[in-house]
Amino acid sequence: MGATRAGEGPRRARAFPLELTAFLSGMIKVTGSAAVLVLDIDGFTAINAALGHEAGDVLLRTVAARMASRIEAPALVGTLGADSFGVVLPDANAARAQAVAQTLLDAVVGAVDVAGHEIEVEASVGAAISPEHGRDPSRLIQRAELAMLAAKRSGDAFELFDAAGAAAVAEPFALLAEVRHGLARDEFSLHYQPQVRFRTPELVGMEALLRWRHPQRGLVSPGTYLPVVERTRSMRALSRHVLERALGQCSVCVPHGGRLRVAVNLSMRDLRDPELPEVIAALLDRHGGGSVWLTIELTETAIMADAERARRSLERLRALGVRIAIDDFGTGYSSLAYLTSLPVDELKIDKAFGGRVTTDRGARAVVRAVVELAHGLGIEAVAEGVEDRATWEVLADLGCDTAQGYYVARPMAYDELAPWMERSPWRPG
Repeated sequence: MGATRAGEGPRRARAFPLELTAFLSGMIKVTGSAAVLVLDIDGFTAINAALGHEAGDVLLRTVAARMASRIEAPALVGTLGADSFGVVLPDANAARAQAVAQTLLDAVVGAVDVAGHEIEVEASVGAAISPEHGRDPSRLIQRAELAMLAAKRSGDAFELFDAAGAAAVAEPFALLAEVRHGLARDEFSLHYQPQVRFRTPELVGMEALLRWRHPQRGLVSPGTYLPVVERTRSMRALSRHVLERALGQCSVCVPHGGRLRVAVNLSMRDLRDPELPEVIAALLDRHGGGSVWLTIELTETAIMADAERARRSLERLRALGVRIAIDDFGTGYSSLAYLTSLPVDELKIDKAFGGRVTTDRGARAVVRAVVELAHGLGIEAVAEGVEDRATWEVLADLGCDTAQGYYVARPMAYDELAPWMERSPWRPG
């Protein structure tokens, strides 16, 4: 890490965060006011991955030198993290902080030659002021970092700390912590929605749907937390929890002699987990017992985010006997050329189409086309959103193989499965 007095060249730091904190504390005591700025290089992780750590170090040294050349004594400039820098401005107010931030951005943003590659550097700056935003140095630095994150989120180059904006930035981090605590406290459970054959009285499987009953928030919608979790390593723990619970519960509830599929939704981040096939193989050995097939559901968007890598991962899963379903088909990329090379067993027709076939000619045309495509490739067509008898009949006439929706059954808790199976007209195949 490097710390630089204004007017000096970049040098190696002496535990810069401690030096920054001490310097900031001293300035607050002497002058009564100070500003702390945090500048972060946008996209540095991608640059590091593409060009290597040595090139990344060259870029950081270049940025540090440019910053130091524009800041006058007695300010302190130095590295604060892997790709961020801190600046302490003694006796500075909000206007001064913003002016210095613009000076830094003018110096840093632009082309940099790194190992023969011209890199276009962009950056975001956040600032916190003492005493307005507090007198504790560590808290001021944290608030400047939150302001920097708010600048990234808004797309503006600079943000001054604002409690409301900081709360919006901090919310995902707080939510992730609650997800981790929720897993530890067993707050997550599964509901199951049955899937049945159109042409035979046969129950073929069920989709596992995650439910989170938070002790204070109540039932939390997956749309609230999954987009946040999917961007982090916490997705691995959550997915493994779902896989373990779904295979364990469904292997117990299958009647003697029956066999069911249980479908679990995974994300692209899960496909990037090199241990996933081994984890699934162990779970199948422990819970499969010949009664449960596992189906992995993925959206088109997740697959096409890294299509070649997805194909390799899916082939490894397929070798274990795992079925592959593309969820919400027709609403994402719809890369038909790539579809032919993927080891896919099911296309799930999104309810945006399946649920409107009785009233919308266009929806019927889309469903007919997807069914013909699926059957032409030897793939099953699963219709979601089957909410009533009329929809069932139209989808059956269009050639869909499997139905899922309220007409068959609503999602139900694990302890409701066995009673439902006993009274339903569909039996495990």
